[in-house]
Amino acid sequence: MDGYAKCALNVHPLPRGRVWPVDRFYARDNAPITITEWARKRRDFHYCLLGQWEGGTGEYVRTYWVGVDVNFGDDGATTIFEAHIRVETDRHFYRYCTEVEARTGHDNALWYVKRGIKPWDDTAVHAVGGTPSK
Repeated sequence: MDGYAKCALNVHPLPRGRVWPVDRFYARDNAPITITEWARKRRDFHYCLLGQWEGGTGEYVRTYWVGVDVNFGDDGATTIFEAHIRVETDRHFYRYCTEVEARTGHDNALWYVKRGIKPWDDTAVHAVGGTPSK
């Protein structure tokens, strides 16, 4: 389970007066695409969804392609995938740069959630041999 929690990225607000290029749309393979191509792909549920699991008491792990770089180029990494996770009443999300990272993060989150562990709870993660987020 090593590496799961550290996949999350911090996203900072857009600096005042800074303008970002309009070409922030990317296919799942990180190739730049037009907004028209992005809109067409967003209508395809099977293209967008990488993984989904729902438990019997409201917990879930959903990972999908967003296709818009939500990192705003802060560190040069194109961040186009997200995972939303719910355990009990807590919800968190993680962002990923590549499909491989997103699928790995999904599988790791699922491993924790199925055992009743919140992936963002560093103490619980460490107790089962995982790598805490920081």
